[in-house]
Amino acid sequence: MAKTGRNEPCPCGSGKKHKRCCYGKTALAFIPEDAWKQDPEWYKIRLTEAEAIEGIFGFGVRQYGDNFLKEAMAEFTLWGDYPFEQRYGDSIFVPWAAFNWIPEIDEIESEQSLGLDYLDEQAERLDDYQQRFIRAACSQPFSFFSVTDVVDGKSLALRDVFLDRAFTIKEAQASRTLRRGDIIFARVVPLDGQAVVVGMAPIALPPRDLSWLLDVRDDIKKEMRSERLKLNPENLHGWDLEMRGAYFSAVEFLANPPRPTLQNTDGDPISFVKLDYEINCSPQEAFDGLRSLALYQEGIPADAILDENGNLVEATIDWARKGNKKHKYWDNTILGTLTIKSETLTAEVNSEKRAKKIQSEIAKRLGSKAVFKGAVRESVDAKLKEATVQSGTPAFEEARRKQQEFESLPEVQAVVKAQMHAHWEGWYNERIPALQNKTPLEAARTKAGRERLEALLLDFERRNEEASQPHLRVDLKAMRKKLGL
Repeated sequence: MAKTGRNEPCPCGSGKKHKRCCYGKTALAFIPEDAWKQDPEWYKIRLTEAEAIEGIFGFGVRQYGDNFLKEAMAEFTLWGDYPFEQRYGDSIFVPWAAFNWIPEIDEIESEQSLGLDYLDEQAERLDDYQQRFIRAACSQPFSFFSVTDVVDGKSLALRDVFLDRAFTIKEAQASRTLRRGDIIFARVVPLDGQAVVVGMAPIALPPRDLSWLLDVRDDIKKEMRSERLKLNPENLHGWDLEMRGAYFSAVEFLANPPRPTLQNTDGDPISFVKLDYEINCSPQEAFDGLRSLALYQEGIPADAILDENGNLVEATIDWARKGNKKHKYWDNTILGTLTIKSETLTAEVNSEKRAKKIQSEIAKRLGSKAVFKGAVRESVDAKLKEATVQSGTPAFEEARRKQQEFESLPEVQAVVKAQMHAHWEGWYNERIPALQNKTPLEAARTKAGRERLEALLLDFERRNEEASQPHLRVDLKAMRKKLGL
């Protein structure tokens, strides 16, 4: 087998000696010293992987020149659409270039991967196992795998999102960092009862990306059907560029997520608006005129301020309506807050639509007794900046402490628990975008729907792990039972 000498230029084109660059940085780097004693078959496949990659790179230099990997690198990054980062080098680029890349350099254009070209040249020098490994590696495309089980330091159970197949792989390092529900972009190579990852991208995607990947898969299936093709390992090779682009874009999204469009429960864009009025009447008269905006109108609010003679000086009215457009289980919606204070009236709402509505309501109820003085609008950015500035101050910490004490009260937790229960009971009949706008109960009736439900439940499982309060966690066991999963 032809190999690059330790003191020869590295095939990657760096200009360094092989021993100071890529020598021993492929599969050999992941083989414990006593691995051959613990699992000789696993050691054999890993050693063969390392030797094959070294041999293929040496062949690439002979065939295309010292800088052949620069051409491979250009294609790997979709010709500059995404930056090449060092972390991609040994983890995914090297195995991809060896077993996936089909060279097109100058006037030399191959019809198969670099690894298969190498195999054709070196067939007489390679034993049967080495040949079968190279063929197996070259036959397997990169795909997205959902981690379905983890044995720390030993193995990973994987389900191929695109090809609907499952593997259990021996993996010491990744099994210490990955969790159930994580999604990896990798190539799994099965050979003689073993299954190993030959190339794994360094950043795992979160469970919430599974629904999006199912959309990508279904789009590929649809296009393949139009060409009378099936989605299988052989045909997925033809989508190598698109699969890699999907991974890079997902990683880019993770690093720089766009700010979500914030909406209130009516679906209106969030905009904090404060309307100021001067009132030409007593606070009591203004309160009597506006109290019908509240759902509960009996008497003076407990937190109202009265003067020494029992006359109203200051009061707050919660502008509300029954029910909620977005959350059917809510019995009311707070639309805004009105504060009457001596000779002034202030209305605070969280959208331009509600601002226009409350202006109309005040004019209808108070008429000339309320003189509009102006409106102050505060952006979401300004609110966030204000919260950042206040964070850590004594007043902020005291307010947070009081809020935490309030939330820890048994009666408050009971209310939150009841609200959460009502939310999830209503969820079964809500149309969910991740379920292609079907309700969970509708989705549970079909194979495709159940697959998407499982993706959603994996995301719920991860959120359960991160929830700080037990009552905020979803009862997945009960949910599965109700959905028949």
